Amino acid sequence: MIDLFAELFYAPENNYWGYVTNGGTEGNLYGLYAARELYPDGLVFYSDQTHYSIDKCLKLLRMDAVKIKSNPNGELNYLALQEELATRKKDPDHYSEYLGLR
Repeated sequence: MIDLFAELFYAPENNYWGYVTNGGTEGNLYGLYAARELYPDGLVFYSDQTHYSIDKCLKLLRMDAVKIKSNPNGELNYLALQEELATRKKDPDHYSEYLGLR
């Protein structure tokens, strides 16, 4: 499967990798795990409309997170996100440690 997609998207030969999961929960768990490994002090912001597994994965991985309200149409409420970010007066160099999920 990985080779098929690598060929389809013209990935450089012998310079790609991938991971195929059996569902959304495992994909979310691996994505959060990878984020935690890259940004151990990161803070996850996620929508209240995010897949139900995110809460479980965050707890399992012991990651700090903030759930952000959504608009009635299901889209993330960007004003609520902006307000949450404003309450966290981090050095701008550390904004990359804020991890977002939709």
